[in-house]
Amino acid sequence: MVILVFFTVTFFRQPKHDVSRLLIALGVFYALRGLFLFFLPIGMPHGAALLAERFIFYPYGTHAYFPGGHFGILMIMALSLVKRWQRLIMIVAVIAFGLGTVLAKTHYTADLLGGGLLAYGIMLWSKKKERLSGGFS
Repeated sequence: MVILVFFTVTFFRQPKHDVSRLLIALGVFYALRGLFLFFLPIGMPHGAALLAERFIFYPYGTHAYFPGGHFGILMIMALSLVKRWQRLIMIVAVIAFGLGTVLAKTHYTADLLGGGLLAYGIMLWSKKKERLSGGFS
């Protein structure tokens, strides 16, 4: 929750907050993540809570882990911050969150790496597209 509040305050205070670019990046992330979940069904980590013990609003609840969705979304949000020190604070908080999910046995380390790399790639694509087109229209 603190991560989301920090992001919201800093994102909308920065002079160049491009909501459309952020929403496009988040949409592309979830579309690509959906393909991964469908074609690469990696199961739950050992020791994870059973489906009956947690709320799952997803048809592939038994293997909806790779790439890590929450981690990737938070990483996209972190990388969309303009000021370096704010981006660094957010990235450290996201990594701490990710390590917590590994310690809680709700994700493998590979899930975090996959989500983070996918998010980073999408943000590189987003910035390149913005430079070439002069912004999203």
